Amino acid sequence: MNDTQLHCHTQGSNLRMRDCIIKPKDLIDKAISLNMKAVAITDHASLSEHITAMKYSQELQKQGKDIKVLLGDEIYLVHDANKVRENYQSGQTKFYHFILIAKNRKGYDQLRAINAEGWKSSFMTGKMRRVPNDRKQLENIIGKEKGNLIATTACLGGELANCFLDNRMEDAKDFIKWCLTWFGKDNFAIEIQPSRKPEQVKFNQWAKKLADACGIKCIVTCDVHYLNKEHHDIHQAFLRSSDADRGETEDFYETTWMMNAEQKKEYFDYFSQDEFKQIVNNGWDLVKNCKSFSMEHTTIIPERDLSKIDYQIKHIFKPWYNKYEYIRKFAESEYEQDQYHLFMIEEGFLSKKQEFNDTNLSRIDWEFEQLWLISEALNSRMSAYYNLVDYIVDICWEIGFVGISRGSATGWYTAWLIDIQQMNPIQWNLPAYRHLNAQRVSFPDIDLDTSARNRPKIIQRLKEVFGEDNILNICTFKTETSKAALKTVCRGVGISLEEAEYISSLVPVERGRQWSLKECYNGDINNDKKPVMALVNESENLSKKYNIDFKEYAMMIEGLVSGLSSHASGIYLFKNGYLAQNSLMKTPRGDNVTCWSMEDSDWCGALKYDSLTTECQDKLEVCMELLLKYHKIQWQGSLRNTYNAYLHPSVLNFNDKEMWDECSRGQIIDLFQFITPVGGQCIKKIQPKNIVELTNANSLMRITVEGEQQPVDKFLAYKHNPSLWDEELANYGVTNSVEIQALDSVLGYCYHVPSMQEDVMELLQHPDISNFSLHDADVARKIIAKKKRDKVEELHDDFYKAVKENGHSINLANYVWNECIKPQLAYSFSRNHVMPYSAEAVQEMNLYHFYPHVYWNCAVLNVNSGLSGEEDSKGIQYGKVAGAIYRSAKFGVSMSPPSINSSENGFTPIEETNTIFYGISCIIGINSQIANQIISMRPYDSFLDFYRKNTFPGSLVTKSKIIQLIKAGCFDCFNTNRIKVMQEYFCLSTPQKTKLTTSNLPEMIKIGVEIPEELIKPYNFKKYVCQKQFFYSVHPLSKSKKLYKVDTTVMSYCEEYFISVMKEGADYWFVDSEVVICDKSIDKCFKPVFNELKSWLQRPETIKEYNKKAIIAAYNTLDCVDVDRWAMQSTSYYHNNGHELKNLDFKRYGVSRFSDLPEEPVFVEKSFGQRSWRQYEISAIAGTLIAKDDTKHIITLLTTDYDVVNCKLTREAYAHYKRVISSGSGKDKVVYDDAWIQRGSLLIVCGYRNGDDFRCKKYKNSVYDHQMILIKHVYEDGSADLQTERVLME
Repeated sequence: MNDTQLHCHTQGSNLRMRDCIIKPKDLIDKAISLNMKAVAITDHASLSEHITAMKYSQELQKQGKDIKVLLGDEIYLVHDANKVRENYQSGQTKFYHFILIAKNRKGYDQLRAINAEGWKSSFMTGKMRRVPNDRKQLENIIGKEKGNLIATTACLGGELANCFLDNRMEDAKDFIKWCLTWFGKDNFAIEIQPSRKPEQVKFNQWAKKLADACGIKCIVTCDVHYLNKEHHDIHQAFLRSSDADRGETEDFYETTWMMNAEQKKEYFDYFSQDEFKQIVNNGWDLVKNCKSFSMEHTTIIPERDLSKIDYQIKHIFKPWYNKYEYIRKFAESEYEQDQYHLFMIEEGFLSKKQEFNDTNLSRIDWEFEQLWLISEALNSRMSAYYNLVDYIVDICWEIGFVGISRGSATGWYTAWLIDIQQMNPIQWNLPAYRHLNAQRVSFPDIDLDTSARNRPKIIQRLKEVFGEDNILNICTFKTETSKAALKTVCRGVGISLEEAEYISSLVPVERGRQWSLKECYNGDINNDKKPVMALVNESENLSKKYNIDFKEYAMMIEGLVSGLSSHASGIYLFKNGYLAQNSLMKTPRGDNVTCWSMEDSDWCGALKYDSLTTECQDKLEVCMELLLKYHKIQWQGSLRNTYNAYLHPSVLNFNDKEMWDECSRGQIIDLFQFITPVGGQCIKKIQPKNIVELTNANSLMRITVEGEQQPVDKFLAYKHNPSLWDEELANYGVTNSVEIQALDSVLGYCYHVPSMQEDVMELLQHPDISNFSLHDADVARKIIAKKKRDKVEELHDDFYKAVKENGHSINLANYVWNECIKPQLAYSFSRNHVMPYSAEAVQEMNLYHFYPHVYWNCAVLNVNSGLSGEEDSKGIQYGKVAGAIYRSAKFGVSMSPPSINSSENGFTPIEETNTIFYGISCIIGINSQIANQIISMRPYDSFLDFYRKNTFPGSLVTKSKIIQLIKAGCFDCFNTNRIKVMQEYFCLSTPQKTKLTTSNLPEMIKIGVEIPEELIKPYNFKKYVCQKQFFYSVHPLSKSKKLYKVDTTVMSYCEEYFISVMKEGADYWFVDSEVVICDKSIDKCFKPVFNELKSWLQRPETIKEYNKKAIIAAYNTLDCVDVDRWAMQSTSYYHNNGHELKNLDFKRYGVSRFSDLPEEPVFVEKSFGQRSWRQYEISAIAGTLIAKDDTKHIITLLTTDYDVVNCKLTREAYAHYKRVISSGSGKDKVVYDDAWIQRGSLLIVCGYRNGDDFRCKKYKNSVYDHQMILIKHVYEDGSADLQTERVLME
């Protein structure tokens, strides 16, 4: 039999819901192993895995593997997409499954168009995006070009199966007729599937008869969702990890694995052998004429329209045309894009007053040569790309700042001449070969930096200029990382969220990359990685507890696609509409994105443009806006002109000594590229005095090597003592003056401590070292960056061989390899990238130094708070805000608590007092809409005035918001005693009663109103007796009366005050030695008392007491009455020199002040018996946790001296203290011990100081038994309640 698999899913079906656990290559390999003639990828409304399959199919063809890899789509076919959207009803509206498979390239064009129409018609229902195609869409797309698509009826979710199951035979006929009209008998089939489900069996039998009657092929498919039968439970866990409305029940997937013909036959015993054989062969007959095709294409540049631009080449370079061939070629080029490019370069050359010298002209000619040769190689004019980017840069400047530059393009002189980038690469010694060279034929790639707040406006403007159909955001796929896979398995098998968080936190992260589960479980000898035993052991425990193979589940799920999103910065520009090269999908929030990944879209020839963002651009913009607003600088007619006048590299001050001193002291908060603790320490160590030193620091701090002396330390040592380099060369035996001169010519500028990729490339290319070609040096750079062991070893051998053949010593080779190349393995920066980024740091330094500091600090706070202008961000980074506040304060810029009358939405500078007002919308829980309401009601002359103006129906200023405003100190301008203001609020907001009834008694008892005992006891007696649990029966003679049993708790009271005065048989009975009483008789018995109680409730004194107690009770609902804690809870910093730990007795608890600890670790000698060793001297510090980094396992503490200290924990310790210890879920959830690592926790941590950081550590023989201690409460005498151990579940 010619077996096929024509209905298969891959991870591409997981974009809107979790559906499948198969990767495309695995699917194809499995089909090959089962000797399938063809396999079709038919994901749900998705083409996302098609290019991966197409590439793999081409590889298989080269290997002689004979299998057709078909590309299809399981669409949701409805009659009218608009009506479905308008009339959607959950659980009722049907989205019929329908399979389409492309027969050829034309069919694939149609398939992409159909896919796009479906996504354009899509809409959200809860968390699910519905993607309906209707018949009209298919008809319009197919039109007269029929015969290029194959269609099948899909599963029980298809329209034909639904017609059968609902007994709608006329609709079934209509459906078959429509399919035959648009696809024809040769390209349409009725699909049956293996299953024991009664409805599937009945449909299969009916479908076969229908196919025979209509002369249509009947085919068998498996609707594959997992490859092997034994993967069923893993697939089920994957599905259960999400609550999406998928439409199919779990038992539907019982047989959705890839079966061969024999396995399928077991489910079709109601067909004869011949009938089944024919059904199997029908599948091959259906697709055997499908043609292979490729979407691969060189990049297609959407050329800038020059028809409306009036330009004329001036031929300013004409005197040098004979000398510079490629300048002449551009001047005489038949291509308009080349000519326009030369025109712009001429304009830039003149406006920038460049000299007509060999240095400049030869650089232009060399760059033109590369463009010319690559244009011919790729059959596309490269000049068009630069013309286009120049146009995009102009568009970006209409809206906001564009960064100086980034990446290799900084070395392109002609890009500087036309203002694509802002640094003259000749002036700054930045090489052009890194950007483009004809020895490495590739398409240029220029990225631009803008501010995050302006990116959406830029994208929208580009759509307006180039057309909506010519721009798509780049699709990114959410994948199951190692951490995510562990959490998915936990959700899928019912393991608690806290347990999932804990086990996922055990996965190590290096340089932002999570270890794979293979590395975690097995280690990696080649990269010196050992198994993570904590994860191994925990996985084994969970396997036993839940009777699964936890490790297998997680490793199979790891790496799967499980959602889609939009690239943070990238878009594609298309020349002739996206359908010519791609298709469209939508993210959950509705952004239009490509149907393929960035790599696959590149392969198909789409032109990528990265509109990248950095916080630096946001801070520069916001600071300039403040300087303009407060008249510190003058508007120059446009944003670009204003920037050029004050911040362009050509006008920056690079040499001011005091400015560099401020930088070295760490005074400039959030200095670009040096914001992290590592960056801050690096600056303080190196003490840069110019941009070259800053650039080296920027690169060096990212390189780490084995041993105590790191590259940063070596750079510092060699800077102060150049003779150390001579000693190093002598130690290597490098004594030849030619070799030393060669090294010095490349490394002299960086004190002979190379840190950048170009340093290594130039060493390799030097004729007196290894004399590599530019191409070979570039290949070496890539090998060094990726650190692939086999390639590195090969490079090592090639390098040593080249040095030897070049007539130089092995000593030279050893030095270059060990000291210059080896440290850069796996990570280093390009000079063309790090130099402009360092220049942007100098822009920040200029703004800080040459204008009052308060403006830069205020800009930083506004960006860190997530506010730019009047827009809310995704979330305030309170840790960064707090850090900036306290670092600012150390250098004289203080923070004033928010003022209800003076504060704006964001932070506001007050130059006269060198202070910053805290922003109202920066208060935790207060967004910009609430702040705007508050600001619109100004001015306020008292708290009462504020309360009256802002408490109205529909007001955004609710109770919780007012409490936050009081905690934050917004009303300090009226009363600095925040406790009094809080009390005033509760007096105003607590409803005051004018009368009371017995219905108020429960509340009165709850809030502590004293009620006379003789009045309340009868009430309590009745309330207790007449509970549901004591109900006996309805009174036999009156349905309005109820009988209740009296239990022992109130029996004595009942006997004394009720039985003694009431009548047995009428008011109470003895039943089986129990007393049963009537509720109405209780009212009769205590009527005088109840009347007296009602009178007491109406007394003015009682009402007054109730209202007083109600206010107190409402006030007592506050979680604490601690002004310092209020400040931290509302603004994430302490006001007026307060701190919750200010009373802590440091001496009693062995706590040190961070500033008193030695900056470098101190070692102490220890001994036991005959053995002695050195270990760190351990100390303890205390503070409030203001931020945490789950990836780097760092907590940030604010000490009582207002030092902002980053404390580094081990992965295991961080997971231990971050863990929430609980059991149960939902209403039954019991938390035994909440996470210690959360904002606001008061902690003592033990370890040692390391520069400006703190390393948490303890030893068995240490004074401190724990790395971390939780401070529960601090008393006025300095004593404290401490928790040293985590609470464990029994």
